[in-house]
Amino acid sequence: MGDHTLMVRRAFRQATKKQSRRYLYVIGLVSAIMTGALGYAVFQQLQLEQLKELTVDIFYNMKELELQVASLETSALIKGDTGQAAEISALHSQLSEMESNYDSYLEKAGILSQEMSE
Repeated sequence: MGDHTLMVRRAFRQATKKQSRRYLYVIGLVSAIMTGALGYAVFQQLQLEQLKELTVDIFYNMKELELQVASLETSALIKGDTGQAAEISALHSQLSEMESNYDSYLEKAGILSQEMSE
């Protein structure tokens, strides 16, 4: 083999090494971006699940409070007791606050939009 052939082969080897390094960097960068995107998607999914669990808890707490209010109102109506009006009013305001929180959690979770409320 001549000197020129060896020089051409060496130059070709260097060029292919440089090109393969560049491809490895690109593949590594794309892999890192995809791993980051996958991690973010998993994080978002976990947050959504926690938010859904919270909304279920709030829903059942609201229903329990509604039952308490109905029970108090019925008892006050039967007894003719007007002294419980302040307690009933406080429970109504607490219930409306819980409903507002519930709606905002549903909106954050993407389950309820502004047009769908009420």
